[in-house]
Amino acid sequence: MADFMEDHSDGNLDSPLVQLKQRLYFGEGVEDNVVWCGVYFADRNNGFRGAEGVMVFTSATANSTLKFAHMFAVPYTNDNGTNMRLVSGDGDLSKLYREMYDSRRVRVDLVDSGYRLTATVNDARGGVVACIASISNIAI
Repeated sequence: MADFMEDHSDGNLDSPLVQLKQRLYFGEGVEDNVVWCGVYFADRNNGFRGAEGVMVFTSATANSTLKFAHMFAVPYTNDNGTNMRLVSGDGDLSKLYREMYDSRRVRVDLVDSGYRLTATVNDARGGVVACIASISNIAI
């Protein structure tokens, strides 16, 4: 990863670093409900793979076993793609990446354990690729 956003968990510089703050839910129909988001960039300046990787997001406030994996791939010789899934434990990230890479698609949209995971790359081919992903709690 070339860049990855960082923030402090409660805005105080002494609080722990987090990549994305949690969703703040104040109740049905309340205009102050907030969903946090982030932007990251992948850049590979040498090698034969292009820009690709997997990130595992965890929750500091929810069930500690709740983890979401997001994979993106912009390889030099194969199709671009993305993938998402819920994961458990602290498994082998290389194996997780390979499994997700091998089943990547231009668009993935699935529901698992009360969450909707969606990710889309703008095109299967081309060197400049955008990807947007979202995780939604559909149980609320």
